[in-house]
Amino acid sequence: MNRNAVFTKYHAIKQRKSQAGVSLIELSIALAIIAVITITGIIFATDALKESRIGSEAARVNSIVMKSRAAFQNRALANLSVAATTTLDAARLGVFPSDMLDKPITDTSLVATDVKNRWGGNVQIFSNPGLSVMTLVYNDIPQSDCIEFVNRVSSLFSYVSSGATVSTTGATAIKTPLSDASAANIQTACQTGDNVVTFAYSK
Repeated sequence: MNRNAVFTKYHAIKQRKSQAGVSLIELSIALAIIAVITITGIIFATDALKESRIGSEAARVNSIVMKSRAAFQNRALANLSVAATTTLDAARLGVFPSDMLDKPITDTSLVATDVKNRWGGNVQIFSNPGLSVMTLVYNDIPQSDCIEFVNRVSSLFSYVSSGATVSTTGATAIKTPLSDASAANIQTACQTGDNVVTFAYSK
């Protein structure tokens, strides 16, 4: 084999290796691009689901407020003061959207704890005779959704607090008749874990 043939063969082998190396680099770049697109898609989908969840629950709250006011003005809820009784009666009067109920309105075994929000927590509503307000209580709102959810619906209410059950004792005020809900108040009130948020509104 002459010198030219050896050089040509060596050059061909080197070129093949170089081409294989470029292909590997291109493959690595392609995989990196795919990974970035996938991660971006997951983040976008997660945000879209959160937006949908919060938006649909805010729409439910708006509907509950309107329907409960109408029911009270029709005197259907006027003399009820026990939270569980009022919640059940409100459910039977159609105050809550049907997809919030674990059982149909016509089911005689329907109880107050069958009224659930998007996060699986109980929803209560009650009105104290002699007072001009009704109270809506949302249980088990995760911190990740609490801030945006409260921000969306707070304008419907005269009073909003977090951290208490039906009683407002020990609650962290988010909004009062004298002070609007601020981003700082909402962030402070929406604690790590599941939150209980109490809303009060005029009858």
